[in-house]
Amino acid sequence: HPPAWPALNRPMLPLFPRHHARQVVYTDTQRNLSRAQFLGLAYALSEKLPEQAHCLNVCDDRLFFMLGFCAALLRGQCTLLPASRTESSLTDIVRLHPGITALCDGPQAFAGINYLHLEALPLDASPHEHDEGIPPSTLAAELFTSGSTGAPQSHRKTWGMLTQGAQQLAAELR
Repeated sequence: HPPAWPALNRPMLPLFPRHHARQVVYTDTQRNLSRAQFLGLAYALSEKLPEQAHCLNVCDDRLFFMLGFCAALLRGQCTLLPASRTESSLTDIVRLHPGITALCDGPQAFAGINYLHLEALPLDASPHEHDEGIPPSTLAAELFTSGSTGAPQSHRKTWGMLTQGAQQLAAELR
C-alpha cells in the first residue's frame, strides 16, 4: 500500500511523493528512468537555466517537457504554457516577459526568443536520491487561454494547487 499524499500545509511538497528512489517514474520506447535518475536530470537541467522568473516550455517530447517543467520548478521559475505556438501568441508572451528563454526540443523559427535546445543536452546525470520538495506557494505554471472570445486570459497555478488537483484525481481513480 503506497504512502499517503503529503498534506498541503507542509512547508515542502515533493515532486514524487509516492515513489521510492529506484521506482520507475518515466518510460518510453528508449528508456526507463527511476525517480532518482529523473531527479538527477531535472537538477542538472535546472543549473543550465538562465536567471529569470519565468521560462517558456514549447517541448513536444514528453520527457523533455516534464524535465523542463520540473527543472524550472526546482529553480523557482514559473513555466509559461501558451494555448498555441503561433507567432502572434509567442510574440505576446515575449512582450510580457522580455528576454525570456524558451525550452524546446526541435527547430524553432520565431525571432526574438532565446531558446535552450534540450535535445542537444546530454541526458546523463548522477542520480539524485532525495526529493527535497517545493514550497506549495511556488508559482509553478501560468496557462493561457486561446483568446477565441477576446484577449487570451492567464491562469496561474501554484505547486500546492497542482498537487491538490493530482490528489483529487488520484482519489477519483481509486
